[in-house]
Amino acid sequence: MSIWENPTYVQLFSARLLSNAGDSLYAIATMWLVHQLGGSTFYTGLAGFLVLIPNALQMFFGPIVERLPIKKTFVLTQLAQAIVVLFIPIVAHFNWLTVEFLLVIMPLLALMNQLVFPMESALLPVILEKEQLVKGNIAFSFAFHGMELVFTTIAGLLIATFGATTILLADTVIFLAAMLIFSMLKLPIERLNMEKQESSFGEYGKQLKEGLHIVFRSLFFVAALGGLIANFAFGMVNGVLPDYADHRGGASVYGFYLAALSFGILIGTLFASTIERFPLGKVAVFSYAGSAALWASAIYVPNTYASLILLALSLLPIGATNVVMAAVVQSVVPTKYLARVSTVLGSVSVGAMPLGSLIAGVLALKIGSTHVLASPALGLLFIAFFWLLIPRLWKLPKSSEIQPEDFGLNIENPQLDTSTSI
Repeated sequence: MSIWENPTYVQLFSARLLSNAGDSLYAIATMWLVHQLGGSTFYTGLAGFLVLIPNALQMFFGPIVERLPIKKTFVLTQLAQAIVVLFIPIVAHFNWLTVEFLLVIMPLLALMNQLVFPMESALLPVILEKEQLVKGNIAFSFAFHGMELVFTTIAGLLIATFGATTILLADTVIFLAAMLIFSMLKLPIERLNMEKQESSFGEYGKQLKEGLHIVFRSLFFVAALGGLIANFAFGMVNGVLPDYADHRGGASVYGFYLAALSFGILIGTLFASTIERFPLGKVAVFSYAGSAALWASAIYVPNTYASLILLALSLLPIGATNVVMAAVVQSVVPTKYLARVSTVLGSVSVGAMPLGSLIAGVLALKIGSTHVLASPALGLLFIAFFWLLIPRLWKLPKSSEIQPEDFGLNIENPQLDTSTSI
């Protein structure tokens, strides 16, 4: 059966499509408002830091996500986001909008997504067959980056034409539509972890520790560690891209740059089915090395159109590799541990992004946003060398052939096999 013949998957996909559209609209609108109201890369860097902090704390949400009622969580988070986003144009209408107000609102919205995203990802193995996971992840990634592409492209133009606060009114309607679809979901389980548990801080700590054991005593941690350095550099993009784009042409160009980032990842996801036929270790090394060269070229080329094209091309391999890696995690980790493992991996890999954004905002004041924005090229090159120099990463087989043992993972017991050398 095709994934599109699965009504539960189609509903979940549709709701994610709308939710991601809403996220993309408020992300570009609020960051541009910070740039305008603050007038300094320090404030955009600080905003990026605050927005990314919840991502770094993902591991603490894993055990919570597993125990929350899935449908109710989806519905309430969309309603809450609609209400919070609506506050911004209301406050602006009374001329009370300040950069400080936005710096409070932005991380609050980001925090809500830490409940939704890992829950959606952990649901896929429940509603899809194992052999459908790569296709399911491709569609989910396509939904995420597709909506990001469409709405970041038009958001820049809409901001330049109508103003950032106006498009946030439409954003409220989008979140309410997502809430409606989530409310119609019919799921085979009520919670991700259906085992009867004692609801206590001690039980929460036990589950968090299990998630940490699975990651830190396996090759998952080694793979995520390489991403830590690269994501520090990518965090810098958040802090300085508004200033860089402003010098290239203003709000519309900012939207185009965000769209180029999304387009590269989006098209890259379509190649996931192709690269999964090759050994994952080799694919990762060559992909990240090629991306590094293209990224550096994109930032320094003087022509804006050439810059946008090169930037999109640099992210094609990353989009494909990310989908395959997500499917690998979903296929080798038991469902009841999946949310906590996914959130721990997320925390490890993006933990340095908030710091990168904050440092970028300060550093750009001294050396300019262009040089700071080129730093992800070094991060990508680091990942390529990291995978090349760690034998067990370099020798990883095709994703369909990867077994739990390849990551030093004993699926019967979260206390992992620590005798496996890296």
